Amino acid sequence: MPLYERLLFFPDKSDPAKTLGLFRDDPRLLCDSCEQISFYTSEHVKLSGWFFKHKATTKTILVSHGNGGNLGHRAILASALLKSGCSVLLYDYAGYGNSQGTPTVRHAINDACAAFDYLTTVQNIPAKQIIVYGESLGAGITAELSKMRPVSAMILQSTFPSLTWAAHDRLWFTWLYPNSWFQELDCLAAVRSSTIPLLVIHGTKDPIFPVRYAEIVYKQSQIQKGRPSTLAIIPSLSHNLEDSNNPEYLAALREFLK
Repeated sequence: MPLYERLLFFPDKSDPAKTLGLFRDDPRLLCDSCEQISFYTSEHVKLSGWFFKHKATTKTILVSHGNGGNLGHRAILASALLKSGCSVLLYDYAGYGNSQGTPTVRHAINDACAAFDYLTTVQNIPAKQIIVYGESLGAGITAELSKMRPVSAMILQSTFPSLTWAAHDRLWFTWLYPNSWFQELDCLAAVRSSTIPLLVIHGTKDPIFPVRYAEIVYKQSQIQKGRPSTLAIIPSLSHNLEDSNNPEYLAALREFLK
Protein backbone atom coordinates (compact mmCIF):
# COMPACT_ATOMS: atom_id res chain seq x y z
CA MET A 1 0.00 0.00 0.00
CA PRO A 2 2.76 2.59 0.61
CA LEU A 3 3.90 2.22 -3.01
CA TYR A 4 0.32 2.16 -4.27
CA GLU A 5 -0.59 5.29 -2.32
CA ARG A 6 2.39 7.11 -3.81
CA LEU A 7 0.80 6.43 -7.19
CA LEU A 8 -2.61 7.59 -5.92
CA PHE A 9 -1.93 10.93 -4.27
CA PHE A 10 -0.33 13.98 -5.91
CA PRO A 11 -0.68 16.78 -3.37
CA ASP A 12 0.10 20.42 -4.09
CA LYS A 13 1.31 22.04 -0.87
CA SER A 14 0.97 25.64 -2.10
CA ASP A 15 -1.48 28.08 -0.51
CA PRO A 16 -4.94 27.49 -2.10
CA ALA A 17 -5.93 31.13 -1.54
CA LYS A 18 -3.40 32.23 -4.14
CA THR A 19 -4.72 29.75 -6.69
CA LEU A 20 -8.41 30.56 -6.22
CA GLY A 21 -7.92 34.08 -7.52
CA LEU A 22 -6.35 32.89 -10.77
CA PHE A 23 -9.66 31.60 -12.16
CA ARG A 24 -12.18 33.70 -14.04
CA ASP A 25 -15.01 32.70 -11.71
CA ASP A 26 -13.58 33.27 -8.26
CA PRO A 27 -16.04 31.49 -5.92
CA ARG A 28 -15.38 34.12 -3.26
CA LEU A 29 -17.31 36.58 -5.45
CA LEU A 30 -20.33 34.31 -5.92
CA CYS A 31 -21.46 33.87 -2.31
CA ASP A 32 -22.68 36.01 0.56
CA SER A 33 -19.68 35.20 2.74
CA CYS A 34 -16.55 33.07 2.58
CA GLU A 35 -14.32 31.89 5.37
CA GLN A 36 -11.00 30.10 5.47
CA ILE A 37 -11.53 27.45 8.12
CA SER A 38 -9.62 24.70 9.91
CA PHE A 39 -10.66 21.64 11.87
CA TYR A 40 -9.14 18.49 13.31
CA THR A 41 -9.50 14.81 12.46
CA SER A 42 -10.01 12.05 15.02
CA GLU A 43 -6.22 11.58 14.88
CA HIS A 44 -5.70 15.26 15.80
CA VAL A 45 -4.41 16.27 12.37
CA LYS A 46 -5.24 19.87 11.45
CA LEU A 47 -6.97 20.26 8.09
CA SER A 48 -7.74 23.38 6.08
CA GLY A 49 -10.75 24.39 4.03
CA TRP A 50 -12.88 27.18 2.60
CA PHE A 51 -16.58 27.60 3.41
CA PHE A 52 -18.58 29.56 0.82
CA LYS A 53 -22.00 30.44 2.22
CA HIS A 54 -25.30 31.39 0.61
CA LYS A 55 -27.63 32.91 3.20
CA ALA A 56 -30.79 32.14 1.24
CA THR A 57 -30.25 28.36 1.03
CA THR A 58 -30.43 25.50 3.48
CA LYS A 59 -28.40 23.06 1.36
CA THR A 60 -24.63 22.68 1.74
CA ILE A 61 -22.44 20.63 -0.60
CA LEU A 62 -19.36 19.01 0.92
CA VAL A 63 -16.74 18.45 -1.79
CA SER A 64 -14.06 15.75 -1.69
CA HIS A 65 -11.78 16.59 -4.60
CA GLY A 66 -9.57 14.45 -6.82
CA ASN A 67 -6.05 13.23 -6.16
CA GLY A 68 -4.09 16.11 -7.72
CA GLY A 69 -3.53 19.74 -6.78
CA ASN A 70 -5.47 21.12 -3.81
CA LEU A 71 -8.77 22.88 -3.13
CA GLY A 72 -7.46 26.03 -4.81
CA HIS A 73 -7.64 24.19 -8.14
CA ARG A 74 -11.38 23.56 -7.63
CA ALA A 75 -12.48 27.16 -8.10
CA ILE A 76 -14.46 26.27 -11.25
CA LEU A 77 -16.21 23.39 -9.48
CA ALA A 78 -17.00 25.54 -6.42
CA SER A 79 -18.35 28.30 -8.67
CA ALA A 80 -20.67 25.90 -10.50
CA LEU A 81 -21.99 24.49 -7.23
CA LEU A 82 -22.57 28.00 -5.89
CA LYS A 83 -24.46 28.87 -9.07
CA SER A 84 -26.76 25.94 -8.34
CA GLY A 85 -27.82 27.81 -5.19
CA CYS A 86 -26.00 25.83 -2.51
CA SER A 87 -23.37 26.71 0.06
CA VAL A 88 -20.09 24.86 -0.51
CA LEU A 89 -17.36 23.48 1.73
CA LEU A 90 -14.05 22.71 0.01
CA TYR A 91 -11.42 21.05 2.17
CA ASP A 92 -7.97 19.57 1.62
CA TYR A 93 -6.93 16.07 2.59
CA ALA A 94 -3.96 15.59 4.90
CA GLY A 95 -0.78 16.71 3.12
CA TYR A 96 -2.61 18.91 0.59
CA GLY A 97 -2.52 22.71 0.57
CA ASN A 98 -2.39 24.03 4.12
CA SER A 99 -3.51 20.75 5.68
CA GLN A 100 -1.06 18.93 7.90
CA GLY A 101 -0.25 15.22 7.83
CA THR A 102 0.39 12.63 5.13
CA PRO A 103 -2.12 11.53 2.49
CA THR A 104 -3.22 7.89 2.61
CA VAL A 105 -6.49 6.18 1.74
CA ARG A 106 -7.40 5.69 5.38
CA HIS A 107 -6.45 9.25 6.28
CA ALA A 108 -8.51 10.65 3.39
CA ILE A 109 -11.62 8.81 4.59
CA ASN A 110 -11.08 10.14 8.11
CA ASP A 111 -10.55 13.61 6.64
CA ALA A 112 -13.95 13.48 4.91
CA CYS A 113 -15.63 12.40 8.15
CA ALA A 114 -13.95 15.28 9.99
CA ALA A 115 -15.17 17.76 7.36
CA PHE A 116 -18.73 16.46 7.72
CA ASP A 117 -18.50 16.69 11.51
CA TYR A 118 -17.23 20.27 11.19
CA LEU A 119 -20.38 21.23 9.30
CA THR A 120 -22.71 19.59 11.82
CA THR A 121 -20.95 20.64 15.04
CA VAL A 122 -19.27 23.99 14.25
CA GLN A 123 -21.55 25.39 11.54
CA ASN A 124 -24.61 23.70 13.14
CA ILE A 125 -25.90 22.43 9.79
CA PRO A 126 -28.30 19.47 10.13
CA ALA A 127 -27.12 16.30 8.42
CA LYS A 128 -30.32 16.23 6.36
CA GLN A 129 -29.15 19.44 4.64
CA ILE A 130 -25.68 18.16 3.69
CA ILE A 131 -25.07 16.75 0.21
CA VAL A 132 -21.73 15.02 -0.34
CA TYR A 133 -19.91 15.45 -3.65
CA GLY A 134 -16.98 13.36 -4.84
CA GLU A 135 -14.76 14.18 -7.82
CA SER A 136 -12.62 11.39 -9.32
CA LEU A 137 -10.71 9.75 -6.43
CA GLY A 138 -12.91 11.86 -4.17
CA ALA A 139 -15.90 9.87 -5.43
CA GLY A 140 -14.54 6.81 -3.66
CA ILE A 141 -13.85 8.82 -0.52
CA THR A 142 -17.39 10.25 -0.68
CA ALA A 143 -18.79 6.75 -1.10
CA GLU A 144 -17.03 5.66 2.09
CA LEU A 145 -18.25 8.78 3.88
CA SER A 146 -21.85 7.95 2.93
CA LYS A 147 -21.51 4.68 4.84
CA MET A 148 -20.16 6.38 7.96
CA ARG A 149 -22.26 9.53 8.28
CA PRO A 150 -26.01 10.27 7.76
CA VAL A 151 -25.67 12.30 4.57
CA SER A 152 -28.84 13.41 2.77
CA ALA A 153 -27.74 12.81 -0.84
CA MET A 154 -24.66 11.95 -2.87
CA ILE A 155 -23.17 13.19 -6.15
CA LEU A 156 -20.36 11.24 -7.82
CA GLN A 157 -18.52 12.93 -10.68
CA SER A 158 -15.97 11.12 -12.89
CA THR A 159 -16.37 8.11 -10.67
CA PHE A 160 -15.16 4.50 -10.74
CA PRO A 161 -16.68 1.21 -9.50
CA SER A 162 -14.01 0.52 -6.88
CA LEU A 163 -10.36 1.12 -6.14
CA THR A 164 -9.61 -2.51 -7.03
CA TRP A 165 -11.44 -2.22 -10.34
CA ALA A 166 -9.66 0.98 -11.36
CA ALA A 167 -6.29 -0.36 -10.20
CA HIS A 168 -6.64 -3.54 -12.24
CA ASP A 169 -7.56 -1.50 -15.32
CA ARG A 170 -4.67 0.96 -15.03
CA LEU A 171 -1.84 -0.77 -13.13
CA TRP A 172 -1.00 -4.27 -14.33
CA PHE A 173 1.02 -5.23 -11.25
CA THR A 174 -2.01 -4.92 -8.95
CA TRP A 175 -3.27 -8.22 -10.38
CA LEU A 176 -0.42 -9.84 -8.44
CA TYR A 177 -2.04 -8.95 -5.10
CA PRO A 178 -5.23 -10.23 -3.43
CA ASN A 179 -8.33 -8.06 -3.67
CA SER A 180 -8.54 -8.00 0.13
CA TRP A 181 -5.60 -5.57 0.10
CA PHE A 182 -7.76 -2.95 -1.64
CA GLN A 183 -11.01 -2.95 0.31
CA GLU A 184 -11.59 0.79 0.63
CA LEU A 185 -13.11 3.21 -1.88
CA ASP A 186 -15.77 0.79 -3.12
CA CYS A 187 -18.44 2.86 -4.82
CA LEU A 188 -20.46 -0.19 -5.83
CA ALA A 189 -20.77 -1.40 -2.24
CA ALA A 190 -21.75 2.09 -1.08
CA VAL A 191 -24.57 2.57 -3.58
CA ARG A 192 -25.85 -0.97 -3.04
CA SER A 193 -26.16 -0.50 0.71
CA SER A 194 -27.74 2.97 0.68
CA THR A 195 -31.12 4.42 -0.22
CA ILE A 196 -30.13 8.12 -0.34
CA PRO A 197 -30.69 10.03 -3.60
CA LEU A 198 -27.76 9.66 -6.01
CA LEU A 199 -26.54 11.63 -9.02
CA VAL A 200 -23.78 10.18 -11.19
CA ILE A 201 -22.12 12.67 -13.57
CA HIS A 202 -19.63 11.62 -16.23
CA GLY A 203 -18.20 13.17 -19.36
CA THR A 204 -17.78 11.43 -22.69
CA LYS A 205 -14.44 13.25 -23.08
CA ASP A 206 -13.02 11.81 -19.86
CA PRO A 207 -9.53 10.45 -20.70
CA ILE A 208 -9.02 8.89 -17.26
CA PHE A 209 -12.14 6.84 -16.48
CA PRO A 210 -14.46 5.49 -19.21
CA VAL A 211 -18.19 6.25 -19.27
CA ARG A 212 -18.92 2.58 -18.57
CA TYR A 213 -17.62 3.15 -15.01
CA ALA A 214 -20.47 5.60 -14.39
CA GLU A 215 -22.97 3.25 -16.03
CA ILE A 216 -21.84 0.38 -13.77
CA VAL A 217 -22.19 2.49 -10.62
CA TYR A 218 -25.60 3.77 -11.71
CA LYS A 219 -26.84 0.27 -12.50
CA GLN A 220 -25.86 -0.91 -9.04
CA SER A 221 -27.80 1.97 -7.48
CA GLN A 222 -30.94 0.64 -9.16
CA ILE A 223 -30.83 -2.48 -6.97
CA GLN A 224 -32.53 -0.44 -4.24
CA LYS A 225 -36.04 -0.22 -5.68
CA GLY A 226 -37.66 3.18 -5.36
CA ARG A 227 -34.36 4.91 -4.77
CA PRO A 228 -34.10 8.25 -6.63
CA SER A 229 -30.98 8.04 -8.78
CA THR A 230 -29.93 9.82 -11.96
CA LEU A 231 -27.20 9.24 -14.53
CA ALA A 232 -26.04 12.34 -16.41
CA ILE A 233 -23.67 11.64 -19.32
CA ILE A 234 -22.38 15.00 -20.55
CA PRO A 235 -20.71 15.17 -23.99
CA SER A 236 -18.87 18.42 -23.30
CA LEU A 237 -17.37 17.28 -19.97
CA SER A 238 -13.82 16.01 -19.51
CA HIS A 239 -12.48 14.39 -16.32
CA ASN A 240 -12.65 17.70 -14.44
CA LEU A 241 -15.19 20.47 -14.83
CA GLU A 242 -13.60 23.13 -17.05
CA ASP A 243 -16.47 25.62 -17.33
CA SER A 244 -18.64 26.69 -14.37
CA ASN A 245 -21.36 27.70 -16.87
CA ASN A 246 -21.54 24.29 -18.57
CA PRO A 247 -25.29 24.22 -19.35
CA GLU A 248 -25.73 20.44 -19.32
CA TYR A 249 -23.81 20.07 -16.08
CA LEU A 250 -25.76 22.85 -14.36
CA ALA A 251 -29.09 21.52 -15.65
CA ALA A 252 -28.39 18.03 -14.27
CA LEU A 253 -27.23 19.47 -10.96
CA ARG A 254 -30.18 21.82 -10.48
CA GLU A 255 -32.72 19.16 -11.43
CA PHE A 256 -31.23 16.77 -8.88
CA LEU A 257 -31.13 19.41 -6.14
CA LYS A 258 -34.86 19.99 -6.50
